[in-house]
Amino acid sequence: MATEIIVFQGEDKTINVDTGTTDLSASLDIEFNVNTSPQIVKRLSATEITGLTATRFLVILNKADTASVPAGPYRYQLLVTDVNGKLSNGVFKPNKFTVKESNFVNQGSGNDYN
Repeated sequence: MATEIIVFQGEDKTINVDTGTTDLSASLDIEFNVNTSPQIVKRLSATEITGLTATRFLVILNKADTASVPAGPYRYQLLVTDVNGKLSNGVFKPNKFTVKESNFVNQGSGNDYN
């Protein structure tokens, strides 16, 4: 089952989401949504979600996705479109998504790390 996802601000990361016994392999689309500001949204149809099998998929985060997100705890959820076009929401417990502060992300503060 899914565990807490931890990323650092400005980090490139591939997240392995384990769906347990829920089979999403026949899904037409999956949206992985994190309630950050700015919001993180990744979609299977946009090839931001890959490696879909019966019990897992991969979410690809780029450093720009989290560079301006304040450090803190968030939640994620899934919006799944099945082969019949039906939409359903899904949450895997725990659905915690934590962004940790990074000393290597310059957020417009003018900091020089040299």
